[in-house]
Amino acid sequence: MRLLARREQSAGELLRKLVERGYPEDIARQVVTTLQDGGWQNDARYAEQLTRTRLRKGYGPLYIQHRLRQEGVEAPVGEILQEEGQDWDSLIAGVYRKKYGATAPGDANERAKRARFLQGRGFTVEQIRRFLDNLKQREQAD
Repeated sequence: MRLLARREQSAGELLRKLVERGYPEDIARQVVTTLQDGGWQNDARYAEQLTRTRLRKGYGPLYIQHRLRQEGVEAPVGEILQEEGQDWDSLIAGVYRKKYGATAPGDANERAKRARFLQGRGFTVEQIRRFLDNLKQREQAD
């Protein structure tokens, strides 16, 4: 219960932590099932909380999906992200501006470097390409 009192945890994460603390796996599974039946643990609620947190920190959809899979949560991430009404263009722009300012990359090497950074934040190649192309067009228009 103390583990769940701090923050939401996925069933897989909870199971792993109980086993690491020395509980037999079958007992740990029973405990997790009891917690789920009682409404104390819910993977959908965990997925929503993780999604909101990572969005606030500037992470993209691929990163969020990867994190959920790591924790053993097979949540419908697309539905969660639609419910959040996420505007990916503004999120990627904010992440980019925080790191690089409002300037477009000067050459192909710099563009690749900046694209890798955005990929590491979990944005799709299409989102990155569209953003960098728009940034370059705006800079050329000025």
